[in-house]
Amino acid sequence: MSYSVIWEDSRAEFKSIRMLHHFESPEDAQAELDRTNVGYVVSSEVVDFLDLPADRTFRNVWGHDTTDSPDKVSIDLIKAKAYAHEVRRARRAEAFVPHDAAYIIPSSTVAAEASRAEIRKADAANQISIDNSADLAQLKTVLTDTVY
Repeated sequence: MSYSVIWEDSRAEFKSIRMLHHFESPEDAQAELDRTNVGYVVSSEVVDFLDLPADRTFRNVWGHDTTDSPDKVSIDLIKAKAYAHEVRRARRAEAFVPHDAAYIIPSSTVAAEASRAEIRKADAANQISIDNSADLAQLKTVLTDTVY
């Protein structure tokens, strides 16, 4: 059996789940975490490597659903949507950057505002798509297809 340790890292701008893999025992995994990440760990747990989801898109919202499968790492759709909104907002801010500089030049203000309006329109559609996602596959598609 191979064990991994996953932990929430307080150094990240957004909640960030980090991983260390392939330890022979849960004790070895926890000892390595304690040795290398002192002071940055918000919470941690040791899991069987095979219990980790293969898709890492929503890694930052991994957790345990103690009712269905207490040994498996699961992804809560509500938390995944909140994470998707964080990603959406970061991408929107990045899309605004080229237009922010143009916005302060009087001759470019109208064009910059038109571009910013298009970004806001696309962002509103993405926000609705995220909120209306019925499952993780649909939510992943929305995140993958998000373009500004």
